[in-house]
Amino acid sequence: MKIGLNKIIVSVCILAMAVTACNSGTNANSAEKKAKMLSPLDSMMQKVMDGHDRSMGKMGHLLINHKAIDHKIDSLQKSSASNNAAEIAILQAANKRIDSATGDMNKWMESFDMEMDKMDSTAKVNYLQKNMLLIDSITNQMQQASAFSDSILAH
Repeated sequence: MKIGLNKIIVSVCILAMAVTACNSGTNANSAEKKAKMLSPLDSMMQKVMDGHDRSMGKMGHLLINHKAIDHKIDSLQKSSASNNAAEIAILQAANKRIDSATGDMNKWMESFDMEMDKMDSTAKVNYLQKNMLLIDSITNQMQQASAFSDSILAH
């Protein structure tokens, strides 16, 4: 019996979502318990890592949207209609937002010093405070890029 590739992909995606949904409550409770037992410095690091995890959770979705937008742009460019320029510009703007958000996330990951070996405790606190703000900004940027690209693709 042959099962289509699409059916397999859909089945895998549904299974992944089910596993993620089942684990999300457990992870939230254990994260809360961990936060209560951590030192202030460790707690700050955990907040930075939580922001990282939220942002990374958006990466796959943004990359999928980017490819879908690229496909729409290609189709519009190959179309004989002459009034596609405005729509193409909007699609390109959505991809620029995605590129900016994912680029900023990648840049942050490359520069973040998780070990902080050469810093004293005051420098570590300052560094983590700065990075908590930075990763929150990047997470917000990724959420906005996701919402914008979702709305563009819905039309």
